[in-house]
Amino acid sequence: GCAGEGGAHPPEPTVDPTVEPTEEQLAAQRRAMLGRGSSDLPDHPLARHLTGLVQVVSQDTVVKVVADMLKKSVQSSNMPPFSYRSRCILAFKRLPMTGDEMIIFGMFVREFGPDSPTPNRGRVHIESIDSTALYGGEVAEQRQHSLTAIIGGYLDYSRCHGFEYAHLRVPPPTDAHAHIFARRTLPVRLKAAVHVSTWFHRILRGSVTCGISRDYNSGHQLNPAQFPVSLLSARDLSTEETFQHLLETNSVSMPPVDRFFVAKLQPANLAAPFVEDPAPLILCPAVSNRRAFVELITSHELLFHTSSFGAISTMIIIKSVLDHVEVIANK
Repeated sequence: GCAGEGGAHPPEPTVDPTVEPTEEQLAAQRRAMLGRGSSDLPDHPLARHLTGLVQVVSQDTVVKVVADMLKKSVQSSNMPPFSYRSRCILAFKRLPMTGDEMIIFGMFVREFGPDSPTPNRGRVHIESIDSTALYGGEVAEQRQHSLTAIIGGYLDYSRCHGFEYAHLRVPPPTDAHAHIFARRTLPVRLKAAVHVSTWFHRILRGSVTCGISRDYNSGHQLNPAQFPVSLLSARDLSTEETFQHLLETNSVSMPPVDRFFVAKLQPANLAAPFVEDPAPLILCPAVSNRRAFVELITSHELLFHTSSFGAISTMIIIKSVLDHVEVIANK
């Protein structure tokens, strides 16, 4: 499988989430930005594609690719090490009242291009997604429309670059560390698993209707013939094995909810060769994978449950990326 992202769990935040940041704290953080914002983050063709689609739904939302890196898989008994592409994608929404930007969505994807071995070759894996609180009078339906446009747009971008299959997975609810922005309790994770499964069905049915996908299938158990185990990180594979054991021993109960989804993408150009995406690589260790991003969030004790906390946290993340990002040509 791919390199793991396990390790020690970060400490609990000590910032009091019930005490809102003051106007002075917000003003100080705005000054520290030196007038910079999401528009100063690196340009990327995937981000332009997704922004164009999401702005049909929400004009004040932009999407940025803040990391796009080539990584090497770990050695396994049945597959030699190989390179794959890992991307971190963030969506930002600007509040009309204050002008502050808010991160509303994060997504990590892995792309197994022409140099990857079978069975990974030609597949993309939406490894992790997470969203923040609703801000500035935003309603849940509007947010979901925006996020649906982003994920559907990513499937479209992938098929246009020669990928054949897209894989989505709902983490097992027993995985307490599958988040990006905030931890959830077990009852919340159980409810979220059902909600996200229903949402993934809706996204993929829409992708078939729009001609992005030919068809898709889903299941509540991992089927290696459809969803190769080698797409998963060692950490995610371990959480799946743990969850399966808990189910078999009746240590946890959960209705059979579809958690594994595979979309067969509609080729955009059958005559085009399958080549590496020429988009520039974006090196940024702070958000290079989900674990690193979570460590950034916890080390700065960032919170996203209110507009004030979300504004400060978003500014700190943008500044951290801008201070460390390096864009290099993809040869």
